[in-house]
Amino acid sequence: MYRQILISDADRDYVRILWRFNQENSIEEYRLRTVTYGTSSAPFQAIRTLQHLATLCKLTHPIASQVIHSDTFVDDILTGAESIQSALNIQDQLTKLLSSGHFILRKWASNAPEVVNAVPEEARSTLSSVSFDDESETGLKVLGLHWDPRHDHFRYTIRYLDVKPTKRNVLSEIARIFDPLGLLSPVTFLTKHLMQVLWIAGIGWDDVIPSNAHNIWQQYRDQLPCLQELRIPRRITTDTNDSIKLHAFSDSSEKGYAAAIYLRTKSSTGVVCHLVTAKSKVAPLKRVTIPRIELCGALLAAKLLKSVIDVLSPVIDITCTHAWTDSMTTLAWIKSSPHRWTTFVANRAVNYRISQHLPYGGMSRLRLIQLTVRREVSFHLNFSTIHNGREDLSSYMMNTPAGPKPIPYLTKTKANQSPDSRFKQPYPATTALNPTEQHKALDAIIKAVQWSAFNDDIRLLTANKPCSTHLRRLSPFLDASGILRVGGRILHASIPYEQKHPALVPKRHPFTSILIHHYHKENCHPGPTTLQQLIQQRFWII
Repeated sequence: MYRQILISDADRDYVRILWRFNQENSIEEYRLRTVTYGTSSAPFQAIRTLQHLATLCKLTHPIASQVIHSDTFVDDILTGAESIQSALNIQDQLTKLLSSGHFILRKWASNAPEVVNAVPEEARSTLSSVSFDDESETGLKVLGLHWDPRHDHFRYTIRYLDVKPTKRNVLSEIARIFDPLGLLSPVTFLTKHLMQVLWIAGIGWDDVIPSNAHNIWQQYRDQLPCLQELRIPRRITTDTNDSIKLHAFSDSSEKGYAAAIYLRTKSSTGVVCHLVTAKSKVAPLKRVTIPRIELCGALLAAKLLKSVIDVLSPVIDITCTHAWTDSMTTLAWIKSSPHRWTTFVANRAVNYRISQHLPYGGMSRLRLIQLTVRREVSFHLNFSTIHNGREDLSSYMMNTPAGPKPIPYLTKTKANQSPDSRFKQPYPATTALNPTEQHKALDAIIKAVQWSAFNDDIRLLTANKPCSTHLRRLSPFLDASGILRVGGRILHASIPYEQKHPALVPKRHPFTSILIHHYHKENCHPGPTTLQQLIQQRFWII
């Protein structure tokens, strides 16, 4: 594919090479005319070229254009259709679209013989099963994922080297496991635990692993061939779907925690359940209690469930979603206000609510073991998009799934509206926020952030008691609206009140990240010192 893409003449000077065809010839200088495999920019150039071609042909080949944008991985296209006629239509559009850019599709494989027979024999795959791991075809000993078109299921082949069990060889073997969907999570979790054991042992890379790790490794090697008997159906839906539900399960132990997402399909022929994806993590090296690990498992399930919803929602109509846990402590932490708990618990409880769009309060409908995702919620603090660094402060205050002005609307109505009624009454149509509403919204966010980070200090100051030594040097106090601010001896300085007494915000809170990004963007990307001075005119990060 790379050799089919020409580099513009103005850029060919950047891909010069020195070469001679034999030792007698002098070294000559060449300019490469096509995208060259091995350069760091080659994958981007290839993918960008395909996407540009798909955009240009969007009107003439709309289905193929969508497939290239969503179902292409470098030079492999993996897609499907509901019927053979639809698959043939996709095949025809893909062939014509890519042929216009002189890209020829080869190695066609399908579970429908009609689709394969529609292309010339030299363009068909000669393998009985399709490997998703190119290295397995070169003879490298790996555990590869294969698709059998005849039976339409995934399977695994086991090939590993009989090498000395040193730290280097063990980690090399473990790294060759190809499991993108987490279908082998019970197996891969054991390897993750083994890696942690080897890391704790502190042995050298070429040292033989200790006896406790060797026992785990031997158990893993002995049971690995059993995976060859595993058959995983590719299709997870049926022809007639009356209802489709997603169920997320989480569990943990002192060694780690895991989450699994199942799709439950109900049709006229019965109920069918399929594993969609799973994920596991080892427990942190620092000793953590089982309830806290259970909470980490619930958060992992919530995030995994959200990612599955984002992927499947455009394709299938999901009736409802559920998340399950067997930890009563985890349920209590999630259902309660986070300011009551320690930072470790509060942060994860908040992130769980954010990932599932759950508000604070009004969760009495949750039953033991069942955490039902409510998609019709009326407001939430949108921290979920902070980490990509692309959200500004105004959209942070305004955007929610339920309405354009969640926090100002909440501050106006919280005095005469019960928690349960918030789920029943939609927001009225509103225009853009005025300055007063923006100020009130920001105050509400600051107080919520401060309660989640400085709840103990706020309680002490409210009771006219000294706060913690961590904050005492700043002489903090609560203003008339309940915001925690920095004190000091510049009370009579002729500067604005917020500059004399900036609001305290925690440095590791997601709100602080989006605040810094907002100031950085609004002030045209200043340097670190200037940015700090601008922020400290209203906020004090600690």
